[in-house]
Amino acid sequence: MGSIIAIGGGEFTRREIDRLDLRTKELTGKEHPTMLYIPTASCDGEIDLYDEYYRELGFKLEKLLLIRDNPDEKTIREAVFSADCIFAGGGDAILLMKEWKKHSLDSVIREAFRTTDIVLSGISAGSICWFSLGHTDSLSYYRKDWDYLKMEGIGLIPAFHSPHFCRERADSLEKFMRHETLTGVGLDNGCALEFSDGSYKIITSMDTARAHIYRSNADNTYSVEILKDADTLIL
Repeated sequence: MGSIIAIGGGEFTRREIDRLDLRTKELTGKEHPTMLYIPTASCDGEIDLYDEYYRELGFKLEKLLLIRDNPDEKTIREAVFSADCIFAGGGDAILLMKEWKKHSLDSVIREAFRTTDIVLSGISAGSICWFSLGHTDSLSYYRKDWDYLKMEGIGLIPAFHSPHFCRERADSLEKFMRHETLTGVGLDNGCALEFSDGSYKIITSMDTARAHIYRSNADNTYSVEILKDADTLIL
């Protein structure tokens, strides 16, 4: 089975997520692992964004461009199964899931996760995709009077994830959590949820970064637990 590093957010140009990406590299067990970068959430508009950064960290970078190249299933399978790790870029999470399902990439990744030791990573929309449910601002790409939505991911982490966690996002997530059976996982910038060796823990790359864990109660209320670096989590 594979591993997952779901990153809540952070600016790589300010070196805010180096430790999280280096943990992805460590989990592959390789000195120069092949990273498959999938920028679907930016409509393949950030094709070269991470080139220098990932090469500096020691990754060999490949790319899968679903929208621009419209690859067939054989090409997609070869790209996924030849990678040591995957990084899903940020942007529009709804677009990401629409295109992944259209190209059956979601099914291919699930298969690779079940049958290999691939490491899945991603930031913002690219972290939402690994969860059963995501708390997304994708409507902001389409209209001015937008609000946060609950959306489906590919279901590898059985929780409801909100990235870039802040007071505004908390106010919205809390409305959903009053009636949500899944655990809510709000990740600050510089904070990630790691799944490896069958268990979950929090890892951070900034001292103040935290995970905010919401659990619904039977009376339509919820409880919140704040987790810091190295804390474990049961979902």
